[in-house]
Amino acid sequence: MTEKILRLLTRLSEAGDDAILPGDLAAPFFGPVFDRLLARRVLVEQGKLMPDGGADPEGWTARDKFAAVIETAAMNEAELSEYCRQRGLYPEQLRVWRAACERANDWERAAARELARETKDDRNRIRDLERELARVVSRKWWKFSSDVLRAV
Repeated sequence: MTEKILRLLTRLSEAGDDAILPGDLAAPFFGPVFDRLLARRVLVEQGKLMPDGGADPEGWTARDKFAAVIETAAMNEAELSEYCRQRGLYPEQLRVWRAACERANDWERAAARELARETKDDRNRIRDLERELARVVSRKWWKFSSDVLRAV
């Protein structure tokens, strides 16, 4: 039994699959031999991703969400649904997290656009204030001029 597992792992490793034995391939080998290999650290169990903070998906950290997005990137709808059921998520949550990850490196462009818009708004506000100031000054000047002319 041990030789079968080791041969299978060797074959997977040579194929470039990092000698990871998925559960469906490992299931026939479960038993005392499998447990002994785990105990000797010949095999290492690979746990599923679960968040650090609580079972509620809203308690997941940004790192947990990013890891979930990476882990599910190549999954089809059926695999994604199974993944979500196991972790108490909705596929829509993963889609939102993925969109956030995709926008994460776009913040500089978005910030530059926002800054340009604010600068334009500031320029318009300054122009409007200067016009208003010019109107007020001209009214005061005319009033002052007319008062001076009456006094003469």
